[in-house]
Amino acid sequence: MKRYIIFLLTSSLFLLTSSILPLHACTNLVVGKKASKDGSVIISYSQDDYGAFEPLRVIP
Repeated sequence: MKRYIIFLLTSSLFLLTSSILPLHACTNLVVGKKASKDGSVIISYSQDDYGAFEPLRVIP
């Protein structure tokens, strides 16, 4: 029971602090022609940190 209470307190603290701090996210999605069903190449890029936009680099 004591471990369960410690787990709940730790989880609650983590959730509270993560919602207060500013978060920056960057998402990349690359699908090659052998990985897609119809042979399409899919590239998606999203950078959500407003102000630190870096150029997209392609490394074969």
